Amino acid sequence: MTILKDTRFVPLHILVVDNNDIERKASVEIIRDNQHIATEASTGEAALVAAYDIPFDLILLELHLPNMNGFEVAKLIRTLPATRGWVPIIALTQTDNHEDVRKCFQVGMSNFILKPLTTSSLLAATCTYSARKNVPAIQFSYFDGSNQ
Repeated sequence: MTILKDTRFVPLHILVVDNNDIERKASVEIIRDNQHIATEASTGEAALVAAYDIPFDLILLELHLPNMNGFEVAKLIRTLPATRGWVPIIALTQTDNHEDVRKCFQVGMSNFILKPLTTSSLLAATCTYSARKNVPAIQFSYFDGSNQ
């Protein structure tokens, strides 16, 4: 006999990297309102320091940052040791330019979301990676009756 058990919700620790203060704060608010943990960075350099110091579950990364763009940041994050280098990275962009999308995947990003961000687009992304963190989402146990 198979018994299904739901696993408990595990919040994600998400790094939000955006030089636009208003958009970054709005994203952080949505993340926190949905019981996840958010850390903010406004530059590529700050994102790299945070990604090195903290094992994030997900990074939301604006592509068009000053000084160091999101492509460069993602490429450098992928060189970090162990799991810090393989955190899912979702690009935040205002355009779905085919060249930018191709570059996102080329440098190792996991996906992209068009800006302005909506609650539903942000929650869809967090649900996808929350499910991966909680794998298996449903645990199966075998019960043969001998434990009665």
